[in-house]
Amino acid sequence: APIEVVGSAETVWPMVHADDLAHLYLAAAAHPAPPADLFGVADSGVRVIDLIDRAAARMGRPARLQVISVDQAVARHGAWIAGQARSQRISGALAPQALGWSPLHRILP
Repeated sequence: APIEVVGSAETVWPMVHADDLAHLYLAAAAHPAPPADLFGVADSGVRVIDLIDRAAARMGRPARLQVISVDQAVARHGAWIAGQARSQRISGALAPQALGWSPLHRILP
């Protein structure tokens, strides 16, 4: 079955591994005065197509995509899915500066 992509395979998302995020939470909890707003980000913006290609390579088989419009996706899955079509780049520069946090897992080389 094809992988359903909402909007465009060129959409970018910020990424962080769950283990890295857990370490950030621990660092913030242990800090006497952590900054109020921190973003746990390892890669500020990764294209959806790159995520799919990485997953397909790990599985050892090619991925087939089916790009659908936001309207089609919302009709099938509900309004929440529209967020998948939103490109976002987020800087996680404050967390390493303020807490010494450094993500170990990255998507991008």
